[in-house]
Order: sequence, then C-alpha cells, then structure tokens
Amino acid sequence: MGVVLPEGVLNNKKLDAVRHYVEGRAKIVMVVSLPTDVFMAAGANVKPSILFLKKFTETEAVTYRQTLEAVQEDVEARHKSELDKLALAIKSANDDEKRKKHRAKQRKLKDQMKEEVNRQLKEQLDYEVLMASVNKAGINSVGGECENELVDLLTEINKYKAHHQLW
Repeated sequence: MGVVLPEGVLNNKKLDAVRHYVEGRAKIVMVVSLPTDVFMAAGANVKPSILFLKKFTETEAVTYRQTLEAVQEDVEARHKSELDKLALAIKSANDDEKRKKHRAKQRKLKDQMKEEVNRQLKEQLDYEVLMASVNKAGINSVGGECENELVDLLTEINKYKAHHQLW
C-alpha cells in the first residue's frame, strides 16, 4: 500500500501513536519525501511524503505481538519497584500538592518506559527501510508539468527489488 501523508506525521513527536499503530500492523518498505509544491495547486501547503507499506503476514503479526509483550514485561519488571514506590507515595500523600508532584513523577516514568519499549522493539525487530527524496515530482506549484525524478526512482526501486527478492 502507498499513502500520501504530511511529512509531520512521520517525524512529529506528538504523532508517535500514529506511527506505532502503523508499525504494529505493517512493515514500512519505503518513504519518499516530495517537494512542498506538489499539492500546492490543490490548496495544500504542507511537505508531503509517500509511505509505502507491506501488511504483516500472520507469522509476522504473531512475532510482533509476542516481541512487544516480552519487551513490555521486561521494561515493567525493571521499573516495578519504582512504580510501586510512586503508587504508595500517591496513596499516602497527605495533601494535594504532594499527590500532584508524585503523579507527575509517575507520568514521567511511564512515558520513559514507553520510550524504552519502543526503542527495544525497534532493536529486536530491526529491518531495512528505503528512503528517498525527490525534488522534481512531475508537477509544479501551479499544476503544470515539470521534470519527474520519480521515473528514475522507480528504476532504482525495481533494481533493488530484484536484487533483494522483494515481493
């Protein structure tokens, strides 16, 4: 599958959930960064990218889930005593200010744990992702035709596919 997305979906920290959703269901085959003016004639003023995905096979989906669960268990086990201490501190805090302070620490720790899970998951399920940047995509900012580097990119992709025996 190929989907055109604003590039911010791929690199904005606040959109991690979108990326994790995708990464949990498909392999990212390739990301192609396009020039900002490609969709300007249609009124879009964002830098687009094309994200190419290959849906997990049943085996890959099972492997992903099992790896995710194992990594989550590992991270939770390593932070269990710290989480327990914070939960107890929240429960036994005698004023709202202390409770608020401990909850903030708890949220920070849980965010840190999520980052650890994501990092370990990526390390264990590491694979190659093709990246390309296109400066001329066959259309200019007013919708007219221009040079098209996508044709050359397709040639390179086909060579890569044949050499690596992809789909």
